[in-house]
Amino acid sequence: MDVNKLLEIKEGSNMELKKAKNQVPKSFWETYSAFANTDGGIVIFGIDEKSKEVTGVTDAYKLRDDLFNILNNPSKVSANIISNKDIKIMELENGLKILIINVPEAPYNLKPIYLNGNPQEAYERLGEGDRKLSSEKFKALIVGAKKETDNELLKNYDLDDLDRETLEMYRKDLYDQTNNEKYKDIDFKEMLIELGAMRKNRQVNNEYLLTTGGLLFFGKYSSITDRFPGFQLDYFEKKSSLDTDWIDRVSTGDMAYPEMNVYKFLKIVLEKLNLTIKDTFILEEDSKTRLPYKSDLLTSVREALVNSLMHAYYDSDKPIKITAYPDYYEFINPGKMRVTVDEFIHGGTSDIRNHTMSSIMRRIGMSEKAGSGGPRIFDVAEKYKLKLPEVIRDQYSTSLRIWKVDLEKIIEKYPSPQKEILLYLIKYQSISRAEAEENLSIENYQFRVAINTLLKEGVIDLIGKGRATRYWLKTSSSEYSYSMKRLLRFVEDNFI
Repeated sequence: MDVNKLLEIKEGSNMELKKAKNQVPKSFWETYSAFANTDGGIVIFGIDEKSKEVTGVTDAYKLRDDLFNILNNPSKVSANIISNKDIKIMELENGLKILIINVPEAPYNLKPIYLNGNPQEAYERLGEGDRKLSSEKFKALIVGAKKETDNELLKNYDLDDLDRETLEMYRKDLYDQTNNEKYKDIDFKEMLIELGAMRKNRQVNNEYLLTTGGLLFFGKYSSITDRFPGFQLDYFEKKSSLDTDWIDRVSTGDMAYPEMNVYKFLKIVLEKLNLTIKDTFILEEDSKTRLPYKSDLLTSVREALVNSLMHAYYDSDKPIKITAYPDYYEFINPGKMRVTVDEFIHGGTSDIRNHTMSSIMRRIGMSEKAGSGGPRIFDVAEKYKLKLPEVIRDQYSTSLRIWKVDLEKIIEKYPSPQKEILLYLIKYQSISRAEAEENLSIENYQFRVAINTLLKEGVIDLIGKGRATRYWLKTSSSEYSYSMKRLLRFVEDNFI
């Protein structure tokens, strides 16, 4: 490998350099904990982090063995998440050797990764630095390490803590969904036990107790906030993301919604989302039959709404926030989605934070087959040639944007020649200066100004240098993952 290429590497949120000439540096362990508790990252041994000088390591194989010995010492680190494939020894052109160590994000059930047998020595990665976890963030990772987070049995709670109107609504929906006479007048306690909203306390006297999932889904607002002080559900309809004013709002704690719980919020907001979707007339190209645009988009936003409620971390002091804008919908919930963006888009992988509420919703048809929501959301966007959804997994929250407009409509806001360049990129994926001059009649100076503007806005990327430079539409991780899914589907359909 060329030494000069290494000199271009800079430290960042996912990159750390360590001199590590003869031994594993003490500072590595804070970085190991931070990367493992955040989004993962790469550490390179053999580059001085201060001078950026490539110093190499004295004995790469001994250093690797020393690293594994310490990683597997439980008194040093709470868990080892690095395997042989995560460490590469690389020899440079000048004979020096470096170690490249990939620290993956730790599985949620192993978080937080901490040091020296002390849970208070747990770190996260913020910018280029490793920072100790606050007590609130530490608690979030501890709670998040549980397979289920809404099955806690609640002592000193009973049916009086539940909202009767909500129970009646659900019982009716259960009967309508199943047409089973059993559910027409089923006793509420019997219904809750069948749903798993109440469970037997096998550790004490086999008494049935309310679960936290049952409380969140059916509870009275005051009873919910006794257990979850930060409980907050918000829906806004706005004209613009820049507006502080809203057209419509649904919020827990408001006088208009005195007994708001998860189920009432789900029902009310779903109806309001339905009203924001215009029944656009769209024909299928081959059959010339009308496509069910409104129904399909409502399915997509319903999946996103249910996804937010099922995966939220309700012990957070941050709200679940749903916002409807003219061009897109935004769903934000506290709690990092447990599956990766790739797994969410491809489907088939499900790791739900709130199993009890998921099961309750599935019984009335609000939640489909586990792991199918992501593919359904992306397939609707592809079907109507909409801008693909955006999925962001932050350390303590998850955001999903679903667009109602196609790329060409978004591009209409740009002046010429930026608009012509972007439309060309949608059709042909990339463009060069010569192609712009030949196919779009854009002169060299105009092209340079337009391209620089688009580069500054982060809309496009460039590859190559000089005359070989080509410009591409910048794709998010969501867009890239979905393009890979489509490619695999094409291969399966045509070659397997």
